[in-house]
Amino acid sequence: MTRQWVTAVALVALVALAGCPSLTGTTPSETGQPAENRSPAGTAAPSPPGDTTTGTAVRPTATATVSGPTTTPGAANGSRVRRLLAAHSSALGDDDYELTRSERRRVTGPNGTRADVRRVVARSSAVEDRISGRLTANGTSGPDVTRTNTFVANGTVYRRTVDSGHEPEYAREPAERSHRELHEEMATTGLESLLEAGRYENVSTVERDGRRLARYELAAFDGSPWIRESTVENASGFYLVDREGVVREARLSYRLSDPDAGSTMTVELSYAVETADRLAVERPDWVDEAVEAADGESPAPTSSNRTASAGDPS
Repeated sequence: MTRQWVTAVALVALVALAGCPSLTGTTPSETGQPAENRSPAGTAAPSPPGDTTTGTAVRPTATATVSGPTTTPGAANGSRVRRLLAAHSSALGDDDYELTRSERRRVTGPNGTRADVRRVVARSSAVEDRISGRLTANGTSGPDVTRTNTFVANGTVYRRTVDSGHEPEYAREPAERSHRELHEEMATTGLESLLEAGRYENVSTVERDGRRLARYELAAFDGSPWIRESTVENASGFYLVDREGVVREARLSYRLSDPDAGSTMTVELSYAVETADRLAVERPDWVDEAVEAADGESPAPTSSNRTASAGDPS
């Protein structure tokens, strides 16, 4: 990947995350790496697909039917998604939370295989009015890895971006939205595309960490218009929602094939959120460097290559 392309990917992902300039940061990520098995509240993290009950394995998600090329998602499904997202966002309004979102794409064709991964981990504290996050973007099309860290506090966004082989770049800018708006919007970004993929049906109730969760599985896959122009195979997905309306986990995967070009693309999307009464969102050391850079000073290189710990997205 070129540095310009990776930077563009990071910017798009971060803007989409909360509807404002970059609200994420990074840790190294590898293709095929499993979802992080932890929780900010110290409880068990969401289990992988096929193991959604406490101590009991369950059947894998069934493959959904695929709508035809001229089929479009119905208005009823759009209304259902909007209600679900509104309930999810409202339920998280007063909670501290950490969300993890990932997107993996693997393209196989006559020229070989290329895989690209984007992973976002973000924390938001309703108590402290702070947000921190990290975005990692990497792939097999080049050796570059982009790591973008973001911290938001007191109406200001601080950002640090590091591309492989380059010095860190810093930015400081006003937050265009209130913390409350960012807190609620960030909770749903990335989740919407999973829920809009088609029609889900309630198939069971499971228990996790003392919570009873309704499990919905993808019954009919619609996808976006450009997806429906391809041949879709092996579409499957599910989401788990608690009685307060919080979607605790969602996953979607499908494969697109183009027989004329002799290529396929496998897409895997995931979303998970954990809540806590109080979640620490610390001010990162690199914020001082961002302030110095914004003020026209040369930041000290002491922490230019510092990697955030697994428990700290900043």
